[in-house]
Amino acid sequence: MKNGYIFLGAPGSGKGTQAKKLLDASGIPSVSTGDLIRSEIKRETPLGLECKPYLTSGKLVPDTIIVRMFKQWVETHAVATFISDGFPRTIEQAKVFDVLISQELGYTVTIVFFKVGLKTLKKRILGRRICPKCGNIQNEFFNPPLVSGQCDRCASAFETRIDDTEEIIQTRYDSYLESTMPIIEHYKSQVITIDAEQGPDEIFVSIRKQLSV
Repeated sequence: MKNGYIFLGAPGSGKGTQAKKLLDASGIPSVSTGDLIRSEIKRETPLGLECKPYLTSGKLVPDTIIVRMFKQWVETHAVATFISDGFPRTIEQAKVFDVLISQELGYTVTIVFFKVGLKTLKKRILGRRICPKCGNIQNEFFNPPLVSGQCDRCASAFETRIDDTEEIIQTRYDSYLESTMPIIEHYKSQVITIDAEQGPDEIFVSIRKQLSV
C-alpha cells in the first residue's frame, strides 16, 4: 500500500520538526513546499524571483507554482510512503492533489492536523534559529543555544528566516484560517488531530501511535 501523510497546521505548529523526526526514525521522506520555495529564492532562480514577493509579504504563493513543484518532487522520488509538509493548503490545491495523488498515483491519503494556538505559534516562530551548515533548529525560548547565536551541534552562526516577523506571522495565520481550515472539513474522515501545544517529543509519540509508524 502507498501512503501519503499530509501534515497540516499553522506556521510554527511543528510540522517540519515532526517530519524530520519521522525521517530519522522510520526513513519516511518528506517534502515541504515552503522549503522548495526558499531554496529557489536562495539560488535566485527565475521561479525563486517569482515567489519572493509572496513569501516576504506573508501571502500564499499561487497554486499553479506550488502544484508544479510538488508534482515534480513526487514523480522524481517515486516513494511508497511520503510526508507532505503543508500541501495542499487551499481547496483548489486539494482538488488537484486528490486527482494527482489518489487517482493517478494510487496513494491512500491521511491528514495529520497539528492543532495549536496563536500565542504558542508566535513564541515558536520568533524564537526559531536555523543553522545554515548542519540544518539544526533551536529556539531561544524552548531550547536556547549554549552560546547565544551559535549552533550547539557545529558552532556555526544561526540564521533566521526572512519571513519570521510578527507582522508576517499574523498575516500567515489569517491566511491559514481562511484557506487551510476548510481543507480539514474537505477530508473529514481522513483527518487525525494532534495536540500540537505539547512538546516535540510528546507530539512525536502521539503521531507514531496514531499512524502506526
